Amino acid sequence: MWLLMSLMSAALAGPVDDSLAKAKAAVVAKDPKAAMAACVEAEAAAVAEGAVVMAEPLARIHFYRGLALRQMADKKGKDLDAFRAALAIDSRFVWDEAVLKDDTAQDLFEALRAEVRDRKKVDTGVPEKTGAAKVFVDGTRVKMGDTVLTGRHLGQIQCPDGVVKGVWTDFSKPVNWFKMCPGGVDTTVVVADASTDEFGDMGPAFGDEGGTSAVADAVSPTDGTAPTDGAGGPKIIYERRKITWPLLVGAGVTGLAAGGLHLVAKGHQADYLDLANPSITRSELDTLRDKANKTEWAAIGVAGLATGLYVSAFIQW
Repeated sequence: MWLLMSLMSAALAGPVDDSLAKAKAAVVAKDPKAAMAACVEAEAAAVAEGAVVMAEPLARIHFYRGLALRQMADKKGKDLDAFRAALAIDSRFVWDEAVLKDDTAQDLFEALRAEVRDRKKVDTGVPEKTGAAKVFVDGTRVKMGDTVLTGRHLGQIQCPDGVVKGVWTDFSKPVNWFKMCPGGVDTTVVVADASTDEFGDMGPAFGDEGGTSAVADAVSPTDGTAPTDGAGGPKIIYERRKITWPLLVGAGVTGLAAGGLHLVAKGHQADYLDLANPSITRSELDTLRDKANKTEWAAIGVAGLATGLYVSAFIQW
């Protein structure tokens, strides 16, 4: 499974990850000024990322800032504010002992977790109709009426043309979500999933070249009218999931490897079950049995990895 996580991490690496790596290295090296600069860089990168950024790396920006402030021996409580900001984004964020092993600071962090969870919530201000656009806050899809804990968050909108725009906000002022899209958002368009079954569309979208996401007839007519279904009703756009082909290929390769290991295990099993063979000693039988068991467990582990790669290939991260 560690191989699966490594592949996914490599695929998801981007400007935010690069800046966070700098911040982490600076904290470990006890260079708080460099860490603070890297955190500012990461915040700017999150807005300009061009893809939806998940909560954990966003919270990590504030986590590293809090550690840097502690290294600076800040006496104004700014380090605690940074920790609160991290938990407001991701209330499940776990203290990273690999960066800093400090039981006192960690206990304080856990106390702040309970405090932040009790905060009031604020409305994200997402309109009822968003057309083919999707709105996210800290990497989570949000719709009309959804709320988040009071604090600073990264709001992002995936525009109908696939472009992702973002802004840091505490929602004290309404966010004009649609204004962030260069081409605007046609709210008369109704978007429906191709399948209501949660796992029904996990397979490839046959007919789409390269397996990329397809939005059928997403462009509105140039005369300014809303797209229709031919009977006067709103045009319904069906979406298909993207396929990450490297992960899919990896699933096939590891699946074949699992099958090969299973055949090897069966061969060992056949040898130690051949009790009529006088040339095999008791010690050799025990050795063959042990090899068969170990190889079979290896086959099961590789098969599990293949399954994980296959499912991940159809998940939109």
